[in-house]
Amino acid sequence: MNDLPDIAPINNLRFYWKYRDENGKIVALVIRYDDLSGSKKKWFHQYRLLENGKWEEGAATPSPIFGLDSLSKHDSKQKVYIFEGEKCATAAHHLGLSALTSMMGSSQAQYADWAILAKFRHITEFVLVPDNDQTGKKYIEAVSAELAKACPQAKLSVCQFPYLNQGDDLVDWIKLQSSCPAEWNGFESIDEPHSAYLHLALEECVNQNLIDTGLYFEKKASQTITFENDPEIIQQELCDVLPCPVDTLPTDFVVWIKSLAEEM
Repeated sequence: MNDLPDIAPINNLRFYWKYRDENGKIVALVIRYDDLSGSKKKWFHQYRLLENGKWEEGAATPSPIFGLDSLSKHDSKQKVYIFEGEKCATAAHHLGLSALTSMMGSSQAQYADWAILAKFRHITEFVLVPDNDQTGKKYIEAVSAELAKACPQAKLSVCQFPYLNQGDDLVDWIKLQSSCPAEWNGFESIDEPHSAYLHLALEECVNQNLIDTGLYFEKKASQTITFENDPEIIQQELCDVLPCPVDTLPTDFVVWIKSLAEEM
């Protein structure tokens, strides 16, 4: 905790993540706070490091990418994973994988500095891993569009892990593996040999569930909408129309309406 800026509250702090630039320099922090009263409520604060060396609350524009320091500057065969959230990306780092994510949740993906990946155009493959919910799918769709601009030559694929429950993510999947330490809390590092076994299990799972982004989004768009119950006829209800006195209308209309009435 000693390396946190003084402006960052310590009460209810659960974990924090350091954002680094492509040279390894810390440029931002994201801190997670948990409600200690027993509820599952959580919230996040973002902090950015200014050029004068001082910290300021809030994200930069565009916001930085988390995990850049896990990328190789030369290995063209490196496979890079994209997750929704620092917790999942860090869990992948613990397994020895290169992984990225963006700041402030699924709805802010397009505001992140994905363009910086143009500096890593030697990387030829990205694997996008959505959380098991609609926001997770929307997130990787937005990221896919950004990656296509930054690294147009790279292969983009999607891996849908065989999650058990709605809303599950990589951390939930890791906890279900037999080689995951029972005491692992989803945040801290995973020691050897567990990390090596989990690395192999993850790669095997990815190889079995990988799909090209074009096919994935085409399949997603072609899915039919289903209803739990049979459709019902919508009952149309019209309000009674109240009478409108002719004299309340503009004079020209009054004259015209009265002339029509006389002709009838």
